[in-house]
Amino acid sequence: MNYPNNVRAYREYHGVSQRWLARKVGCGKTTISEVEHGRLPNVVTAIKIARALKTTVEKLWEDEL
Repeated sequence: MNYPNNVRAYREYHGVSQRWLARKVGCGKTTISEVEHGRLPNVVTAIKIARALKTTVEKLWEDEL
């Protein structure tokens, strides 16, 4: 199933790369790419992504809640 989100938009707004975000979150660049394309991460990863992008999980996945 595909879960649209705002991860890419927030990442680009902050001017950071997928590689930077992956290092900050503690996962692989491939994981960030997959999330941006609709893969739903586990709760811990979602929270880490939100914190790294200075936002909330709710804002990143607001259309899915």
